[in-house]
Amino acid sequence: MRLKKIFGIQFRTAVTRFAPSPTGALHLGGLRTALFNYLLAHKTGGKFHLRIEDTDATRTVPGSKEQIKELLEWCMLNYEPTVLIQSERKEIYQKYANILIDKGAAYKCYCTPERLEHVRAIQKKAKGSGYDRRCLNLTEEEKLNMERQPFTVRFKVPLERKFTIVDDLVHGKVQVATKTLDDMILLKSDGLPTYHLANVVDDHLMGITHVLRGDEWIPSTPKHICLYEAFGWTPPKFAHLPLLMRKDGSKLSKRQNDVHVSYFRENGYLPEALLNFVALLGWSPGTTKEFFSLPELVENFDISNVNKANCIVSYDKLDYLNKLHIGNKIDHNVDFVESIRKEFMLQHNTKIYDQDKLEIDTFKDILKAIKNRANNVQQIHSLIYPLLCSPDYSTNHAKKAIEKLDGQKLTDLAKALSSELDIEWSKENIQAALNSYAANHSLTFMELMKYTRYLICGTSVGIDLITALLIIGKRQTRLRLLNYNK
Repeated sequence: MRLKKIFGIQFRTAVTRFAPSPTGALHLGGLRTALFNYLLAHKTGGKFHLRIEDTDATRTVPGSKEQIKELLEWCMLNYEPTVLIQSERKEIYQKYANILIDKGAAYKCYCTPERLEHVRAIQKKAKGSGYDRRCLNLTEEEKLNMERQPFTVRFKVPLERKFTIVDDLVHGKVQVATKTLDDMILLKSDGLPTYHLANVVDDHLMGITHVLRGDEWIPSTPKHICLYEAFGWTPPKFAHLPLLMRKDGSKLSKRQNDVHVSYFRENGYLPEALLNFVALLGWSPGTTKEFFSLPELVENFDISNVNKANCIVSYDKLDYLNKLHIGNKIDHNVDFVESIRKEFMLQHNTKIYDQDKLEIDTFKDILKAIKNRANNVQQIHSLIYPLLCSPDYSTNHAKKAIEKLDGQKLTDLAKALSSELDIEWSKENIQAALNSYAANHSLTFMELMKYTRYLICGTSVGIDLITALLIIGKRQTRLRLLNYNK
């Protein structure tokens, strides 16, 4: 057993894996499973593997395998270079199925689908379950007569064992009556393995020490424990992670688009924020700290702080964390600032009224002014647009905003403010001029700001208006007012 010393304490070096089936888009639950396995491996100086469990060709979605790899890499969850593909290992699983047959721990089953359906109907009526073991008790002559027929390979559950116990790192001791376990199929009639056989064989051959997966796999774990013992192998440590739930108490479904990792990437969420968010779904650092980089998650991760209870997914928390990570990158990551600058220039270069504002230091200061308002990257662009470009009153947002405003007031205000703001440009002077105008024209200050924001920015939302006016500058502010309605 390899050990690593951390803060003077010795830990077992963990070898973990993320083993998705390529049956669709990578979703939040899958990303959390991958992250927790990654964190445990890196916390202990171990290895994190990717394995594609694609033995069910009927459920495999074209392109899914490639997308899983791409999104893990986007999230910076770097895995070992060799990715294990189960569909390429058919002969290996057949070899190990035969080993179990030779040991008397598995047997060939020749039952037709029709007979199995009949057995299920009888069991259901009798409120029982499982295969009736008919093929376990075939005579040698019967086996010889059936030799050319299609067959599956079934595991022989060790019924002489009263209980099967799983020492789960999250749930503690889970005890199951062995007689409730079914003689599960290990090898299908097409020679391909079921999940159970491939999973156990591969985890053993890969040297996996810890299996972290969702709670939905708890019923399978006693079966896997029995398989490990039938082979004479030591099982890995198991940790089953709590289910992700919606606010209404329903299970988070991967069939819904807004749980797909690609959805969050396309809608302006940073990978750092998404990892931070999913890390807190069922795990607690033991403190009130919520903002974590990936290295900080590795440093703080402790499997004993994973909760048993199902956890509610709140996208408000994701927006909050994404805002924090955007602000952090604006402050400390010049490459991020440069990427925003280049993208903005590419989209709007002909509309930018002052190219000097695109100088990297000036642009960074503008980003710092808006960072506390941006929940995602798209909002960064919408927030800086009116600061660098003339307002676009034709947008849907602008049309919606003007519905709540008086057109004549806007026209009168545009003319009046162009004169009122012919002042020395400072925060104090702008504040005083607007206060004076509001007082002299029976307007509340908030009402004046709402009308002024629309005139200057073409929107009803944005950063603090006086800060916006300072960035836009006196000349451009007065020009926008003078040009309104022209």
